[in-house]
Amino acid sequence: MLKDLVVGATGLLGWNLTCELLARGRTVRVLARFPELARGILPKSVELVRGDLTDPGSLHGVAEGCEVVYHVAGLPEQWLANPERFQIVNAQGTANLIAAVRDSGIRRFLHTSALNIFSARPGETFDESVLATEIKGTPYERSKQEAMQSLVQATAEGLPAVSLHPAALYGPGPETSPGLNRSLRRLAMGRLPFLPPGGLAVVLASDAARGHILAAERAPVGARYLLSDRFVTFKELAELVMATTGGRHLLPPTLPRTLAGWIAPLTERFAHLTGEAPLMPTGQLRLLQWGAHPDATRAHQELGWTPVLLEEGMRLTLYGLGLLPDRKS
Repeated sequence: MLKDLVVGATGLLGWNLTCELLARGRTVRVLARFPELARGILPKSVELVRGDLTDPGSLHGVAEGCEVVYHVAGLPEQWLANPERFQIVNAQGTANLIAAVRDSGIRRFLHTSALNIFSARPGETFDESVLATEIKGTPYERSKQEAMQSLVQATAEGLPAVSLHPAALYGPGPETSPGLNRSLRRLAMGRLPFLPPGGLAVVLASDAARGHILAAERAPVGARYLLSDRFVTFKELAELVMATTGGRHLLPPTLPRTLAGWIAPLTERFAHLTGEAPLMPTGQLRLLQWGAHPDATRAHQELGWTPVLLEEGMRLTLYGLGLLPDRKS
């Protein structure tokens, strides 16, 4: 029986990946820090093993008997009260997992990374060709850069690795990992007071999951793939939400860039007092203003990957969030 290891299965991408692997007849082992909580989120047929990326001792033998390892775990937030957690989980956690599985005889190691570790000027179109050499400006970005450096080195030393770089994820999935869904819900319910300036590339989480599986089946060692449907401004995204839900609420105003630059750090300071995530983290604002457009041609051509278009993905998402009476509304 073919078996896959999924690390990060309770997140939006990992949940969709796990469900898709099971639907394809694969046996799935899941590494979970808290198996009891994971059991309430994941399908009953998964094999759960306790382990923590930040604890190398807990990873011993985790990939034994597995053919493919999907490392989709990480902290995707653009703000944490303790920014050192980005390095501990995203960077050192990746290095710990690589060390644990590199001699286990796996056929492929699929690593989920980020878009903004590539070299691209604001607003330009980019592909997988060139990794950014400058040190990025936020703890999240730097942690993803460091994780990628560990992967590149391990690949050169024989790890059969492939990296995937999905755009901002949205779509049906567990409520414990909302991703972009949080903003979509607030928009649909008229609870987002303003729109941030700029835009971002998006992809349906189930499509990103399918891209990972196709890469495990077809990608050569060392390959990298961007997974993106399209780039949209946040205003365009909001307009689509309003159109899909029938225009129940007014479109929030878009903040001017200068004003947004003042507000973002203020919301972070307030978040330190409340313990809740800021409405607009500085890192998120930087990403939206970067505005670079990922070109997913390589995934289309080499993997045969074609994403669901945003209009259909939005209907599926809002239906899954209970904000549409049926999928065709």
